[in-house]
Amino acid sequence: MRKAFFLSVIIVFMFSSLPFAAGASENDNSEALAESLRVRSLLGLNADKDYVRKINSSPELQTTADKIGIVLTNEELQELMVRDTLIKEAALLKETIYPELKEKQDNIANNNHWRPIFAGIYLDHHDNGTIKIGIVNLEKNRNLVEELKESFSYPSRVLFYDTDISETDLLSLQSKVNELKAIYPIKYTDSSIQENKVIVGLPEEYKEVFDSELIASLDPQNIEIRFDSVKTQSLSKTAYTRPLKGGLAITVGTSGCTGAFSARRLLPDNTYKYYYITAGHCGTWDDNASQGGSSIGTVFVKQNSGSVDMLAIETARANVGHKIYNSNTAPLATVDITAINSTDIIGTYVCQSGKNFTSSTCGTLDSLTYAPGSLFNMRKTNHSQAKLGDSGATVSERRASDPAEKRMVHGVLSGILYTGDINANYTTVGMYYSHVKGVFSLLGPEGQVLTEHVSY
Repeated sequence: MRKAFFLSVIIVFMFSSLPFAAGASENDNSEALAESLRVRSLLGLNADKDYVRKINSSPELQTTADKIGIVLTNEELQELMVRDTLIKEAALLKETIYPELKEKQDNIANNNHWRPIFAGIYLDHHDNGTIKIGIVNLEKNRNLVEELKESFSYPSRVLFYDTDISETDLLSLQSKVNELKAIYPIKYTDSSIQENKVIVGLPEEYKEVFDSELIASLDPQNIEIRFDSVKTQSLSKTAYTRPLKGGLAITVGTSGCTGAFSARRLLPDNTYKYYYITAGHCGTWDDNASQGGSSIGTVFVKQNSGSVDMLAIETARANVGHKIYNSNTAPLATVDITAINSTDIIGTYVCQSGKNFTSSTCGTLDSLTYAPGSLFNMRKTNHSQAKLGDSGATVSERRASDPAEKRMVHGVLSGILYTGDINANYTTVGMYYSHVKGVFSLLGPEGQVLTEHVSY
């Protein structure tokens, strides 16, 4: 068995203050360089310091920063647009194999006969932005699967890799392991489509018991135990702001959190109730919620189990909006929610708008099935910039090919993964969130996230 590095998991909600930006300085330049290097490393772009300093200081390239938050060359921007196209096409292909992912079934081709051999799909930023598709017994099925390349505008950027079991069987195996959380001290599970394995996080002292009593009874070939000292603890901008937007500091009961987005629910009499959404662990039923020192309503419903960590604060129609806090500086201080994600793909570039940061912070999606504690099917990313207090923040997709002021909502921030001591020095190494479809579990099928295309 392979030992993983020490990871801790945290659900995010403590009070913290909002830092305010000063004028441009050498420190600002240093921070911009560090952020550029971080994002470039995540996306597999040139991260040579001298090269990045030159790019960052180029006046004619500054407008490219509006796209994904860092300065890019025109060639790099075009490359990321190609990756956007690949991710969109991967999502469409996935919806033909799993038609239930799509809310509306009209005019969707049905390729679910691929399910027995389809083992997942993702975009690999570190292999020149290549789409990778897992196939059970690839050599036997290679001639069959080549037609899958026809779903893509850039078929040369599509590669296949061999797997033992299908994605459906992998998820079934994870479900069997999740059932054993009542017996064993399993801290988290995850289905890694990249490795075609179920990852199980356990304390070191349970190695022998878990090996002897469980692994042999399931599927040792497709289970990997990572012995982590994993800890769980509850994870939360401040000026009065109306209409409400994603990324604002709020208080629910006595807890400080971040707001995600507004939603509404159609009632039998064809009128609407309006809500502001945040993380479910931030409060409980009937808690009063406030923003900027003024009440915005009370908690109408909450869920902090299964695949949903969300709560809805019932509020006045005049309070709701469809914007996200993006930065504390113009021209992109706020951006519009233009749509919600229906089918997500590993490798997607997503950002969180937590209250601890003066601008949104971004990373790439690396799991769709992270299961910490009693939660499951959380989305997990490699964000290193999320802190205590960001719980409930909007998670949205930032595409190089979209207008800079538009965002597609993916979900609501639930927690962070960290190393170190949470009470002293800790380093964030990832985060996880509830997918936006959880709002329909919360509010019912009549629920609707407010976007720029909804009249309210």
